[in-house]
Amino acid sequence: MDSFRFFVPGEPITEGSMRTFKSGQRTVVTHDRGPELDAWRIKVRRAAEAAAEAAYWEPRYDGPVEVWTEFRLPRPKSVPPSKRPLPFVKPDLDKLQRAVGDALAPYKRPGVLRDDSRIVGWSAVKLYADDAHPAGVMVRVSKAQDHVTGQSLTSLDDVRNTPAGATIIDADGLTFSRGYGGWDMHGNEYTYADHEIDLPATLVVVDGI
Repeated sequence: MDSFRFFVPGEPITEGSMRTFKSGQRTVVTHDRGPELDAWRIKVRRAAEAAAEAAYWEPRYDGPVEVWTEFRLPRPKSVPPSKRPLPFVKPDLDKLQRAVGDALAPYKRPGVLRDDSRIVGWSAVKLYADDAHPAGVMVRVSKAQDHVTGQSLTSLDDVRNTPAGATIIDADGLTFSRGYGGWDMHGNEYTYADHEIDLPATLVVVDGI
């Protein structure tokens, strides 16, 4: 298969700042929350390997991939949804992503990717956990195609060359999905031609999955 997904329960841990110190003649490098980070990366790595194996994913895949992640953070009891609906506070989203990326391609160990530099597209959000969505991270890894999620489409050729199943949002904020017969605007029964889509547009879904 060209993609796999998995969920890892628990509080997502960031790949935090590093600090160094001398131990005799050696320089030791450690991370903030080191033991917790190690345990989290192991959980992510094992879940990724199990999902990849079930999807017949090539071990240590050496091609370009896209990664989609949804982090669900525990909500502090002192912060009700009415006060802060979204977690626009620490931890930083990019540091949460970094821990997942390192778990997909662990240093000096087999992983689902040969190296995390193979990631050419990231899509990530962080939200609070709730009764329907427990704390943890949902991850989807897919082989990258000629187009990457989030790519800007600035010409008619860009739009025409998107694959069937793609979804885009045009300059007016309208959402279109590409079927085999043309572009369909969401919530509308009519089919639109590519030249009726206002540019620039943004590719939000590449393969319809």
